[in-house]
Amino acid sequence: MSTAMEIIPDNIGLNYVSCVSLKKKLKAQGFVSGSYFQKVAFYAKNDDVVEVAGYVFPSQRKNDKPHRAVLTINKSKQQVEESQCTCQIG
Repeated sequence: MSTAMEIIPDNIGLNYVSCVSLKKKLKAQGFVSGSYFQKVAFYAKNDDVVEVAGYVFPSQRKNDKPHRAVLTINKSKQQVEESQCTCQIG
């Protein structure tokens, strides 16, 4: 586990998520800038794969218990390979 961001690709952004609409990408970006994330940690699984894990508050209920979210990022393919969340939708 690391909190150092040097294991995250420099060019990471909305372009890493290909199967989601622009509207949903912008909404996700709003979650990041709106401080809905806490305790973010980075795991280098190998040279190409990084896992980003943290806790996310529900969009309209910041007083509720946060959900745990995990993104698996492939740096060489420049894409999010997998995402998981403990919310009902997952």
